Amino acid sequence: MGGISRVKLAKLALLVVDVTSPILLFLSALYIVTGYQMLYPEAALIPAARRLHVDLVLRVSTVVVGYLHGLSGLIIMCERRIRNRRLRKAAVVAAALGLTALAAFPLTLDLYYGGYSGGARWRWGRG
Repeated sequence: MGGISRVKLAKLALLVVDVTSPILLFLSALYIVTGYQMLYPEAALIPAARRLHVDLVLRVSTVVVGYLHGLSGLIIMCERRIRNRRLRKAAVVAAALGLTALAAFPLTLDLYYGGYSGGARWRWGRG
């Protein structure tokens, strides 16, 4: 049966982790700073913090980058720690299914309520 080799999969996963780490760090820092600025508006660090914090593109980007980072990290962990081939493959599939289900929830909410499917649009302050 064809497919990607273990070595290529591990190298690809490591590359994805390396690329997504600084992006995820930046997005996490942005959400922390804008969230605290919404709690304490007198600390005016970022103009339009509320608009940034609830931005649809940033939320979806954070979920997608977090999904790629998490899945790649779990693949690396499985490749390094699990010696049994069948158990390793099962663990990778379980991780992929679990993370996909976890990421699907906020993405579905954002894409439906964000207005891409014609669903109800929610705007800050207008409930």
